[in-house]
Amino acid sequence: MITITDNETIISIFNKRDERVLEQISDNYGYTCRRVAGSILENEEEAKECFNDALLSVWNSIPPAQPDNFYGYLLKTVRNIALNVLKGKKRLKRGEGKEGLVLDEIAEFLPSGENIEAQLETKERENEIKEALTAFLRKQKQDHRDIFILRYWCFSTTAEIAEEFGITENHVNVILSRLRKKLGDFLEKEGLM
Repeated sequence: MITITDNETIISIFNKRDERVLEQISDNYGYTCRRVAGSILENEEEAKECFNDALLSVWNSIPPAQPDNFYGYLLKTVRNIALNVLKGKKRLKRGEGKEGLVLDEIAEFLPSGENIEAQLETKERENEIKEALTAFLRKQKQDHRDIFILRYWCFSTTAEIAEEFGITENHVNVILSRLRKKLGDFLEKEGLM
């Protein structure tokens, strides 16, 4: 059994086309990846299938892709596959499904009153928002950044986040509320609101 300790090792093993890496990736990252997919789809079997599809996708994309952060690359792949499954099931209409409800919490920070899905349709706008959000999150305390990401990227419930951090659900809600306010101020300062 191989042991993966860092990004370079993972990419190197993928480049060598050593299939044992898939088992190690599953052992190291499978739980978290299935949890991300499960949070979106709310179905354990579909979450497992998304993770397996993500492994195949990553296997087929490395090489030529050489991600700087394999774990982030894998999580993004799992998340995108889960969202595509959700869209395919036509559950992503405004106000339906977990993603729409969670994203509504931060929709107020986008200009023009359109829903968030419409806002993000243009690549240019999407990139501006991603860059601003990344810059905003880098300025936050690590635990607050993690809470924000779990809620708005992984679609974890506030109860799940509270359990993971060993704090009350009310405390999570307060942190998220303050982060949304800070995000609004930041986006306004950046001219994106």
